[in-house]
Amino acid sequence: MSRFRLAVSAEMVFLDLPFQERARRIAELGFELWDWTTKDLDALTRTGATFSSMTGYVRGTLADPDSVVASEVVTPAMWLHAARTLTRLAELGERAGRVFTLENLIQLVERALPLVGEIQVADVPGRREPGTGEIHYPAVAAALDRLGYTGVVGLEAWASGDPVRALERFRAAFTLPAPP
Repeated sequence: MSRFRLAVSAEMVFLDLPFQERARRIAELGFELWDWTTKDLDALTRTGATFSSMTGYVRGTLADPDSVVASEVVTPAMWLHAARTLTRLAELGERAGRVFTLENLIQLVERALPLVGEIQVADVPGRREPGTGEIHYPAVAAALDRLGYTGVVGLEAWASGDPVRALERFRAAFTLPAPP
């Protein structure tokens, strides 16, 4: 078993199944899931799946109560969609010569980890599960373990083929060897 809390986006695997069935399949495999947009939250709750996080709002602002999800679903984290803010900060940083690059992924994780609420993974190229591209995820997992990361690692990737095999590859990439 992985020492990390693994999560899978039901938006990206088992695409041939109805959404509630996707949630059931992911829950049966021991994963968590997220995203409530345009979904029947009560039906998803009845699947028994554990939600690791979900979008906090999809329009408006967090200050507007009508924009925030109101549900019986219990989730430890809400996404705040700071992409526009981060994009703007990156633009400012570039002008000031302080842009992080992805040339050294583990170094970036080491520098940013105190600010990270969840690690989302997808291999490149193609945004597929670990083991299908260039990133050596066992090294990333070892670095996260060395740094004491205890949060969620979410698969935010398309299955390259069989979804069960994709989830097995994800789990394997984040399963560390037993300590001696």
